[in-house]
Amino acid sequence: GPLTASHVFVANDYAYVSYNTAGEVYYGGVDIIDIKDPASPRLTSRLLYLNADINALTYDNGFVFAAGGVDAETSATASSNSFVAKIPAPNGKFDISGGILYGFQQGFNANDLRVSGNQVLVTSGKEGSLTIYNKTDLSIESEFPYFDLRAIAMSGGKIALLDAGSG
Repeated sequence: GPLTASHVFVANDYAYVSYNTAGEVYYGGVDIIDIKDPASPRLTSRLLYLNADINALTYDNGFVFAAGGVDAETSATASSNSFVAKIPAPNGKFDISGGILYGFQQGFNANDLRVSGNQVLVTSGKEGSLTIYNKTDLSIESEFPYFDLRAIAMSGGKIALLDAGSG
């Protein structure tokens, strides 16, 4: 199916846009768009995922952190369907020569994330969790199961979660 834009994050002169595909198909990507001149935005870098949806992203200190879903049964590396990726993206361009780091957590599809200090907090939908990863190596620091987390917000050190199971 066609790619659908799922999220946008703006930092400095760049817009970071994630894409996914509706339904059971896992196919997505991330664009970096130079918006220094808003009248003429310019694509500077694109990363396609032939086997994963990218549902949300953020940019922090030279890296794009992306939350998404993959079919763990057909993936060689995925231990679970929900993942977070740490993708090097200095100066508006992806640099995947050194590889992309991945973290996996329970749930069908990671759907939102926030970077806070040296941590990345990720929610992962139905029968999923709020998982707190170490920002440097994406090792799991803690994981809290929830019925159906859809979104995360942070303010003043407090975390707010939207759980479709409890409203």
